[in-house]
Amino acid sequence: MSFDPVQHVTDPRGLRAVAHPIRLALLELLAYEGPLTATEAGERLGESPASCSFHLRQLARYGFIEEAGGGSGRQRPWRAVRGAAFTPSDTDPAAARAGAALTHVVEERWRELVQRWHATSRSYSVEWQDSAVATYRPMFMTAQELRAVGEAIDALFEPYRDRMNGTAARPADGLPVAFVAYGFPVSPPTLDDTGAASKKRATARQSRRPKPR
Repeated sequence: MSFDPVQHVTDPRGLRAVAHPIRLALLELLAYEGPLTATEAGERLGESPASCSFHLRQLARYGFIEEAGGGSGRQRPWRAVRGAAFTPSDTDPAAARAGAALTHVVEERWRELVQRWHATSRSYSVEWQDSAVATYRPMFMTAQELRAVGEAIDALFEPYRDRMNGTAARPADGLPVAFVAYGFPVSPPTLDDTGAASKKRATARQSRRPKPR
């Protein structure tokens, strides 16, 4: 089975299962490097085989990874099946809480990767150092325009998606790359925006209340 980095997770149990630093690192490692055993993964992450074996089984339980075949016990190789993408929910409180927990772990992982890049960037070739992206661009735009920018960024990466799901060869001179981008309003919302959001949440809460018999 191929790895799908954008398959969305909606089950709160699945979201909670992957909202763990080691499990997120394992999922990322398998996506980049392909099938690995718990022992091999532990060597790369600096974790014990027993710890990696436990977390790998939890990822497998909720469909994020699967056995790649061959081996037994901690020497079984595992491969990634899907990523940990999800869509925030205003109608499912359990999914919203689990999604928030996953977001926190993911953003901590992003910060860790950025800090690691800053600490090790000079060990890469000048070409890689010059190619790395770090940008801050203040702008003024509508919500629709911001959405369009995000969709355009996603489209830029579409030609490289097959390298992650195993249907296209990876270039010999390529390296694993992480691209992190944020786009969000920086001024407080207007009263109308706040009122509309509050009304939407109140309506959602009312719809979940049991009806009198």
